[in-house]
Amino acid sequence: MTSWIRVPHVRKTADPTKTFFFGCDGDSLAQQFNSYFFAAVAASRAAGRLLISDSGSVLGPRTALLRQTFQDVSGVDWVDGAQLRTTSLSRTQLPRILNLLNGISQEDLRAAARQILKFNSATLRRNSELESASGIPEEIHLGIHIRSGAAEGLRHIPASAYIDAARSILSTADISGTPTVFVMADTPEDLLQFQRAADPKWNLLSMPCMVPKFASYSGPTIAALPARDRTRVYETYVANLGVLLRADHLILCMSSPVGRFLYLLNSRMKSLRSLDIQAFQIQ
Repeated sequence: MTSWIRVPHVRKTADPTKTFFFGCDGDSLAQQFNSYFFAAVAASRAAGRLLISDSGSVLGPRTALLRQTFQDVSGVDWVDGAQLRTTSLSRTQLPRILNLLNGISQEDLRAAARQILKFNSATLRRNSELESASGIPEEIHLGIHIRSGAAEGLRHIPASAYIDAARSILSTADISGTPTVFVMADTPEDLLQFQRAADPKWNLLSMPCMVPKFASYSGPTIAALPARDRTRVYETYVANLGVLLRADHLILCMSSPVGRFLYLLNSRMKSLRSLDIQAFQIQ
C-alpha cells in the first residue's frame, strides 16, 4: 500500500524545513487519536516534520498514549513537553489544520488513516487477549457505538433509535444464521438500556469496562480515576474499537469522536448509518 506520506498531495509552496507540534490534552481517547491523525496529515501536506508530546493525556503524565497504541510512522518524532519555535497543530488550532487539509478528499483521508492509526503489535496482542476472555468471534455482522453526548451538550438518542436502526440493517443484510451484534457504549447505563431492549434473536455481545465505579469514557471521568483503573479503562476502550473496526455494518453518530474514528478506519464495512449528523467533519 502507498505510504501515508504520499497519500495527500503536497503543496508546491511548502517549506520543507517547517516543524510542527502536537500535544495530547484532556480530551477523550478517540478525540486524541483523531486529532493526532489530522495533525500528522496536515504536517505531511506542508512537507514538514511533526513533533509529538503524548504524555499530557487523560491517562496521566507517565503514559505515552499515542506511542503505546499505534505504530511509528515516518515524519513523526516523539518529544517531552511543548517545543519552542514550532507551529502548533493541536486541536485548538483547528483553522490552521483545516487550511492545511483544504482540498483533501475523504478517500485520501481514509487511506492515510489506515497507515497512521495502525495499532502496534502490543495493542493487537492485548486486544486479542481481551476478546478471547469475552468470547468475541472474528465475524461481527453489526457493530454499534452508542454515544452519550452529555459532556458535549448533545441531544440524547434513546436506545430505541439504535434498536430500530439495527433491525432495519439486519433485515436486508446478507447474513446466514443468527446475526452477531457487538455494542460499545459511552456509559454503562447506555449499554444496559440497549441490552434490555435488544432483540433476543440476536447474538448480542459487548466488552463492558469492569473498573469499579466506572461511569463514562469521557476524558474528565477517566482522568479522575486511580492510575491502575485508568489503564484498565484505556485497554477496554481500545479493544472495543478493535472489534468495531471489523464489523460488516456500523451504526454510530458522526458527532462522536468514536464515530469519526470508525468511519476513517473501518475498511470492511458494507454500510454505515449515523443517527445524527450525516456528513463526516474534521473537528
